[in-house]
Amino acid sequence: MASFLYHRPNLWDYPTTKPFTQYDYELFSDKSLLLEMIKAGCQEVFKYAPRDIIEDREFVLKAAKLNGLAVFGSCFTSDKEIMLEAVKNNGYALRFASEELKKDSELVMEALKCNGYVLEYSDELLQQRMEQCYFGAYLGCK
Repeated sequence: MASFLYHRPNLWDYPTTKPFTQYDYELFSDKSLLLEMIKAGCQEVFKYAPRDIIEDREFVLKAAKLNGLAVFGSCFTSDKEIMLEAVKNNGYALRFASEELKKDSELVMEALKCNGYVLEYSDELLQQRMEQCYFGAYLGCK
């Protein structure tokens, strides 16, 4: 459905700087189409969606379940439930979490389940603790 809008790996490869601006505003008012675009990998949807959709918590939660990186433009990066769903889908969504949530061990552990490299986006104190745990686990294996 959304393939006519998103057929390149990077939307910004287009000659125009804003590829979505050529489409009708009403097109971005259709939640089902926006969810299909997010599912297809389009992470810039929140930049062009109407404010009422961006502020719709249930919509953002569905989007986070489909594509964790889609929360980038949302105003719910401090919402633990939404960010938890986002990092379950894609651990790199941790970088968009609020500073407070980057300190949350549950959120960081979920992100680490997806990808160990996301530790760089977590709180510094939590990073040190996790590195100590990794080091301890390494020594315990000898």
